[in-house]
Amino acid sequence: MNLDHNSTLSWKEYIVPPKMNYWEDNLGEYVLLEGFNHRPWVWNLLSWLTLCLVEPRRQGQKRGRTKHLTREVSGAVLLSFKSSSGRLTNGISTLRRHGLSSRLGWACTFPNLTDQILVWHVVTTRCDWASGRGRSRRDDDHQNRLVARRLSNYCAYLVAFVPEMLPDPSYIAQQIFDTTVQQARDHFDGCRTTSSVLARLQEIQDKERCGAASERQASSTIIEKAALLGGQLRMAMDNEERLWQVLAEFWAEFILFLAPSDNVDIHVEMLGAGGEYMTHLWALVYNAGILTRPDGGASV
Repeated sequence: MNLDHNSTLSWKEYIVPPKMNYWEDNLGEYVLLEGFNHRPWVWNLLSWLTLCLVEPRRQGQKRGRTKHLTREVSGAVLLSFKSSSGRLTNGISTLRRHGLSSRLGWACTFPNLTDQILVWHVVTTRCDWASGRGRSRRDDDHQNRLVARRLSNYCAYLVAFVPEMLPDPSYIAQQIFDTTVQQARDHFDGCRTTSSVLARLQEIQDKERCGAASERQASSTIIEKAALLGGQLRMAMDNEERLWQVLAEFWAEFILFLAPSDNVDIHVEMLGAGGEYMTHLWALVYNAGILTRPDGGASV
């Protein structure tokens, strides 16, 4: 599959931002492994011609089509919230529940939550591509895969387009995104298909397995960390069913952990532009009395 044509938008959709005046139960979407090589020269030319009335875009900012917020996705998040009893965690509870925290817990200890979003997003995309585009033979498997993919792509969309809604300062999130885009271009230079990207990730994974844990945390790129984590996750899973169950539960838990915010202005601003799912989650946790998130992913 050609990466340049995956999630292709019509020229009109590409030039004109979507106009949404009310919440339409839609999720924005961004896939880093598809969008990293995007160079928005048309958009930025339009920005220049309009004297920046149209905001310029950064390298790699390739907007995907919005996806409907299905019952499976919203239900998984609400179930996770109910199960948490108001004690939000950053995905580590899912790993503990499945006996994976000793092997994979390092991937929930990054200095910035934007790093964690992008690492797990790349892992989820890799698993999705490796599993093929066909539906699973079991309905539960398909639902879990849908939940994981939609929430992963939505969180990546927030990093790329609405970083103000995330816990890290927006300028830090933007810096991490820009750096990751450039790193992806370096790592996947010459890759033109999903299969070639998957093969390159396998090469990176094999190389990273030789490094020490301290080296992974200190110097490896987002892509290198994701390649290693993806391999470790696959090795820990005995079947596809459990793989997608873990990823679905992880993202449902993690997105709730991202929701508490004291930046009311961005939620008001986005409501005026049609709303974001994250605003609904922010309201959910706020009304439950959760105003802040615990440090380090530990429960409140």
